[in-house]
Amino acid sequence: MRNNQLYSRGDKSKGGNLNLRFVEKGNRTYLRVNTGDRKWIYVPAYLPSEIESRILEGKEAYGVRILRKNENYELRVSFEEKYEVETGFEKGAVGVDFNHKTIDLAVTNGQGQLKDEKTINCAPLTDARKEKREWLIGNLAKKVVNHAKYWNRGIVVEKLEDLCRENSNQHEFSHKKFLEAVKRRAEREGVKVREINPAYTSIIGKHKYVSYYHITIHQAAALVVARRGQGFSEHLHGLKTPLFEAMEAGGEGVCARSPGALMEPVEIDEGPTLPQRDGLHVPGPIL
Repeated sequence: MRNNQLYSRGDKSKGGNLNLRFVEKGNRTYLRVNTGDRKWIYVPAYLPSEIESRILEGKEAYGVRILRKNENYELRVSFEEKYEVETGFEKGAVGVDFNHKTIDLAVTNGQGQLKDEKTINCAPLTDARKEKREWLIGNLAKKVVNHAKYWNRGIVVEKLEDLCRENSNQHEFSHKKFLEAVKRRAEREGVKVREINPAYTSIIGKHKYVSYYHITIHQAAALVVARRGQGFSEHLHGLKTPLFEAMEAGGEGVCARSPGALMEPVEIDEGPTLPQRDGLHVPGPIL
């Protein structure tokens, strides 16, 4: 075994794996190891029941890796999962806004109107150790995906490459791990995910939706994320700040997620009405 490990790549045409193949003999599962010259050795093996039948059928390719650790051997099996997407964006979207203490969600209908908002506490992530933090992130991702499945809508998140890079701190690291976990979980659960550039989401949410819908800044940012994922554009007439000018000039490391960053008094132009909520028409300004 090279580097204390042996690996054999799967091949669908060769019964799943030619050199390291799982077989059933006498109601027991064995790993059949090819030693050459059409000779094999059989090693008793255990597979979780949910994948054992799939592997023994030999209709799917699966990779097998044997690891030697302190006179013991560990077996790892990998195969390609195929998921059918069931939940899309026909009825609307669920926008996600990740913050230091909360994860905020906004549910929209097909016209981009707010139908529901939800806040999930994530403050324990800040001080959690690595193992606990990974467990927490997995559970938070599960809550987000379950909420999207409840509303039968796809999820809209921020692109990892578009997140702020000037602060490579624990929060940003947890943010990226959370987004990765949401995408993995959503894929397994058959929920579609769209990624958008998060620029200006908090600023737009603050000046356009907070007072209109009586929601928090972070919930408003999640609403902007959801609408952007649906293809709706947002306009803020009369809002010109040093932050906006820096971003328009292509300034490096400038992040527009913080609603209070470099803000100046804003003059609001009266315009058409905002999207209504749950079918209730409420006149208001659009920025």
